[in-house]
Amino acid sequence: MASKLLWAGLLLSAAIVRMPAFGDTVQIDFSGYIAQAGFGVPAGEPFTGSAFYTVSDSPAYSWPCSAGTCTAAYAIPQSFTFTVDGSTVYSSDFAFGNNDIYVQYGQSGSDPDQMSWIFTSNLVVNGILASQVVGPSPEFSINFQGSSPVLDSLGLPEEFPALSDWSGPNVELTTSNGHLLEGDITNLSAITTPEPSDFGLMLIGSLGIALLVWRRARTSR
Repeated sequence: MASKLLWAGLLLSAAIVRMPAFGDTVQIDFSGYIAQAGFGVPAGEPFTGSAFYTVSDSPAYSWPCSAGTCTAAYAIPQSFTFTVDGSTVYSSDFAFGNNDIYVQYGQSGSDPDQMSWIFTSNLVVNGILASQVVGPSPEFSINFQGSSPVLDSLGLPEEFPALSDWSGPNVELTTSNGHLLEGDITNLSAITTPEPSDFGLMLIGSLGIALLVWRRARTSR
């Protein structure tokens, strides 16, 4: 009987450890082709990139809902990456207000849902683009927009909507003097990274169950 209790506890412990932890950080990997050429990058050139958000985040700022549409801005947990024609673009600044995630949720269905990463400060540009992107305040944005309902709420989605749910997702690199590089996103995948602290809590809980069953097994002899 004792050995059966011990094995039951170990199996239950293993089952808990194998349970998926709550995913907290979502990585959006995207790729596509340049639609509007600029900065020496030709139209049709392929690009790749990634963007990130934290599911559990609360809005750093939100605006009052108007005509059934609610909007909010979230802090960015880490930089985007963008690669095209041998050049890379990213940001070294995560201060809210300089770079943020803008979310629009159309409750009434009359306005489109939107989720955009907008970087307006401290862009780092390497490669051929480094000599082309000149002038003050270059801006990079990653834009997803679609007819409601795409998002379930104003919160950041636990599972990022499929590419087919959005209409015309794109990336844009612009400068204040009017130069523009625009690309259409044609492929999209989302990767969820489990929160490390959840793994720790589950491991502690599973070991505690195993220890409790082991003690009961010893005292029942």
